[in-house]
Amino acid sequence: MAVSARFRRRRGQRRHEVHKPAGALHPRVERVGPHHFGIVSVDCAKARSKWMLADFFGKVLVAPVEVPHTQAGFRAALQQLRQAILDHRLDDLVVAVERTGHYHQPVRRAFADAGFEVRTVHPFATKQFRLPADPGNKTDETDLNAIHRAAVNGFGLLERPVDDLSLRLRSLARYRRDLVRKCSSLKNQIHEHIEMLMPGYAGCFEDVFISNIALLIARRTGSPEAVRRLGSAGLGQLLREAGVRFQAPSLDGILTWVEAAGSGEEPTAILLRILTALDEDRLMKVREIDDVERDLASLLVRTPYVLLLSMPGVNVVSAAEFAGEIGPNRALRQCA
Repeated sequence: MAVSARFRRRRGQRRHEVHKPAGALHPRVERVGPHHFGIVSVDCAKARSKWMLADFFGKVLVAPVEVPHTQAGFRAALQQLRQAILDHRLDDLVVAVERTGHYHQPVRRAFADAGFEVRTVHPFATKQFRLPADPGNKTDETDLNAIHRAAVNGFGLLERPVDDLSLRLRSLARYRRDLVRKCSSLKNQIHEHIEMLMPGYAGCFEDVFISNIALLIARRTGSPEAVRRLGSAGLGQLLREAGVRFQAPSLDGILTWVEAAGSGEEPTAILLRILTALDEDRLMKVREIDDVERDLASLLVRTPYVLLLSMPGVNVVSAAEFAGEIGPNRALRQCA
């Protein structure tokens, strides 16, 4: 495919950068001088973190200090940091926080709310900068040194601010993904308990979770002997009392299975109780997934990412996940 001259010219003018654009510090370091540029390295944990301050060359100005994730702890750390800035005459400074699940968020917010520029270091970057200097020695101090090296080399990245709509999409999409995983685990457990109670019963259906009678009969009977006693008329009566619509031929497979089925495991009553509880849990999660998907759709239509639904194979869930993770996109907004 031919490439326009305008595009070739624009691509040819692109500068080669060694550092990541979102992590480059050198222009600012050149402006104030390496001795007057500080880097705060923070190794985060669940309830407390460790931080240290060093200049660009790596001279430690504040030795590693533990800070609890409390208002008093953050206030003391910020006071110590501001005093160190005055004592060592630092003219510019960034805070490099290692991303650790959600545990780094309180630290990030505390420094950002205090007016400091916070950058995020991926744990992979920390590991790669730790191994050459301290192989096999993973402590808070060596991690802090690695975070400092990563930030100096452009791996302390600025994160784009995320708007409220994208945050809501991201949270709901991740919540739905977690619900789907749990629902899949419950299905496996339900299959296992059906097989223990009624060996071979699940083979009567293409999918016991799609059939409107499979799990109902399993929960109401719990054994081949109970199905055999009910027979065709009893099963039909059971389904009618439950308000489930069915056709008589749909019971033929069950009646064929029960003629040759062996007995299930004991204790039947306990296993049936567990099966019922698992299925109730699954049904609750299925209802929650449906509610979340409706909420995702209502949020997605308020973003330019709704245009993705015009592409084959993209549905509301995948478009909403993409929108939540990517966040605001100017190019896509201009197309809307």
